[in-house]
Amino acid sequence: MGFDVETCIIGDERRDTHFKFSPTEVTRSAAETNSTPLPKPAHAREPAVMNPYSSYPDAPFHVVICGSMSALPQMEDVAGHLRTAGYRVSTPVPEETVVNWNELPLEEAIAHKRMFLTDYFETIRHGDAVLIFNASKQGIEGYVGANTLMEAACGQALGKPVLYFNPIGDQSCRLEAAAVATAVLDGSIDRLLEELNSLKLVAV
Repeated sequence: MGFDVETCIIGDERRDTHFKFSPTEVTRSAAETNSTPLPKPAHAREPAVMNPYSSYPDAPFHVVICGSMSALPQMEDVAGHLRTAGYRVSTPVPEETVVNWNELPLEEAIAHKRMFLTDYFETIRHGDAVLIFNASKQGIEGYVGANTLMEAACGQALGKPVLYFNPIGDQSCRLEAAAVATAVLDGSIDRLLEELNSLKLVAV
């Protein structure tokens, strides 16, 4: 039995010790069901910008981008602008796209999904701001999917600023998405950079 879920984002730093289900357990589960084991993500670059939120004085300000994997090219474009401006950025990596959720047995799908979610929540915990890249999807402008809403709520619960890149779309979770927002932007890179800069000034 399988089910359909939205792809979540995995951060640019993956630590196996953060998995509630270890990679060995997941690989063994995949082998038992004749599924393909999940690959490990690559590591992103780390620009040298000082992070006033961090207890480590040399740590760069870390922006964690969340959104649907269908918008990955646009998210990488935004990440490129932020890295050029000196930020460290966690962006999606495509591991989860190799998983065919509809063909997995429910128990195995839950184990895989829990691994992805646990890993990314840990990335958010170590980040300094969460950027929700809510691109158009399923005919809805500013779409926020189930995984993305969970990540936004995780950031808010951990006291991280949660920024929406675009106005929140007209959908069933619009109220909940807005309730955890620190700011809702207008799809402008310049506005995003201004907002991130203001967050750093507040922290000084």
